Amino acid sequence: MKRADCHICGLNTGIKKSGTFVRHGRPKDSDGKLKGECCPGSDCQPGVAPEPDKPKHGRKTIVHVNQHIIRANHKTGARDPVLTVKQGRTNRYAHEVRIDGPSKVVYSPDKPLSCGARVWIESYYPVELDPN
Repeated sequence: MKRADCHICGLNTGIKKSGTFVRHGRPKDSDGKLKGECCPGSDCQPGVAPEPDKPKHGRKTIVHVNQHIIRANHKTGARDPVLTVKQGRTNRYAHEVRIDGPSKVVYSPDKPLSCGARVWIESYYPVELDPN
């Protein structure tokens, strides 16, 4: 038997047996759905990801890809950084970003960011930028 992460809450308490997962003592039914709640006594629901943990002193950081810079780079041959990292009022730019902790990818077509981004990554953990 092999241990596996719960696909709903991310807890590593399930045991994989021949292609089906047992989560907190509740196996999947024939349709692949969980029988009962994933996590007794918690708010876990199928298809709903839990909020990433917030450290006590963390500020929300947003990372998104700037499509305008991608188009300009393609047109002019430039290699300007296309990742925008927003923290508070500060914007930083990078070619590569590493997030040291949980994060969440958000798609919000009806309520984009003020810059126009409709997809972004949110994290309350340190974000390391590689400006090269």
